[in-house]
Amino acid sequence: MHTDLNRGLRSIQLSLLSNAALALVKLTAGLVGNSYALVADAVESSSDIFASLIVWGGLRIASRDPDHDYPFGYGKAETVASAAVSLMLL
Repeated sequence: MHTDLNRGLRSIQLSLLSNAALALVKLTAGLVGNSYALVADAVESSSDIFASLIVWGGLRIASRDPDHDYPFGYGKAETVASAAVSLMLL
């Protein structure tokens, strides 16, 4: 279980880094080249960063062990995070 969690967290971290790099490159190129399309694409890449942060938080919460308040665990956090990202994409 922990290897799957670590693999998922590493994937999200890689996604965050690559989207941040893409957003920075697109924004720089858009400003230097005076291209509104690239600036808009940089904003869209920034929303991908926000979506990755939501997924990361959902995965971190879902990986918690069951406790007194939630005896069946926190697994629904992944579903809530995916629903939030889906609504954001709409």
